[in-house]
Amino acid sequence: MQEDKVAISIIVPVYNVEKFLQMCIDSLLCQTMKNIEYIFINDASTDHSLGILERNAKTNKQIKVIDSKKNLCQGGARNLGIAAACGEYIGFVDSDDLVMPDMYAQLYKKAQETGADAVFIQYAAIGENSGLDAIGGGYSANSVE
Repeated sequence: MQEDKVAISIIVPVYNVEKFLQMCIDSLLCQTMKNIEYIFINDASTDHSLGILERNAKTNKQIKVIDSKKNLCQGGARNLGIAAACGEYIGFVDSDDLVMPDMYAQLYKKAQETGADAVFIQYAAIGENSGLDAIGGGYSANSVE
């Protein structure tokens, strides 16, 4: 794979999450895999989310910002991101999520090794004040013909 080719497009719908957004962005930018584009869709936020996105996009060429003046909800915002994506694979992150630095490298490696069309990963849900709330499983799904 060429280093300049986008392997994964990460799509992040954003709606009024200024409290958590910078932490999400920082965790994404710490990915060990570098040929990733990050597509943030500001979904008509009324807080300072758009400003946070624009400030980060000015300093990192991997970040694309789409500003929707109409609230499209999560599905509509994701569809805008999919339309703008250039990656071989697409990933979704919620704007209040944090991801481990090697998460997308592991997912990409598993997809390449198995020929899977989709790869899912284990997750841990952490409450704002309560700590660990849940742990989920992960697996890969092969092509269905």
